[in-house]
Amino acid sequence: MDSIDINAHEDAPWRPDVSIVREINPDLIVYGLPRELPEEREILASGFTLTLGSSSAILAHNLALLGSKVTFSSQIGRDVLGEMCCESLKQAGVELSRLVRSTSGINTGITIILPLTTTRRILTYPGTMFEMGIEDLDFDHLASAKHFHLSSPFLQRKLFPDILSLFGEMKRRGLTTSLDPNDDPEGKWDGLLENVLPLVDVLFCTEEKLRKLAKVEEAAELVGSKVPCWL
Repeated sequence: MDSIDINAHEDAPWRPDVSIVREINPDLIVYGLPRELPEEREILASGFTLTLGSSSAILAHNLALLGSKVTFSSQIGRDVLGEMCCESLKQAGVELSRLVRSTSGINTGITIILPLTTTRRILTYPGTMFEMGIEDLDFDHLASAKHFHLSSPFLQRKLFPDILSLFGEMKRRGLTTSLDPNDDPEGKWDGLLENVLPLVDVLFCTEEKLRKLAKVEEAAELVGSKVPCWL
């Protein structure tokens, strides 16, 4: 992997408030589509937006705009969509020295969102989301922050087996931690409840996803016994 030296710091050592790990991709939001999409028909949309996507990158972007010092570790492809996301984060003030560019030829992922009247459809091409592993992360740099956050663990196929050790190391080094499970495209929701959640200080999760994680209706009580705070 090639490091992307976007932010160089020549003065005193720069220490982040928050270190964030994982997916970065644009969102293509297409408006004005019918709820049912017939096959082999050209359906006209009323508009679209191409913008920074992924829960982890959006969080990094917004925290930086609010004044926090944020470092973001992820992977992009060698394509214009990855560069677009980098530029958006850079303009917000996010530190990107640990962002890596894939050498495998895999493109940056993209999510297509179709907003409907009362719901939405979400289609994701994972791209480099599946490629980043524990060996691509600089633990010393991550642990230089006060707080560690990871998003969308179920989209991190290569990193997922090492998420427990990642959170364990961040806690060992004295950081507070948070996790946004997002969705599990496979619908299994395994591997977080018993092992990872006891190492999480703040869990960002809806009640519906909480029940999927816990696999019981009384999910709040069960998860609350493992995580100090969930939002």
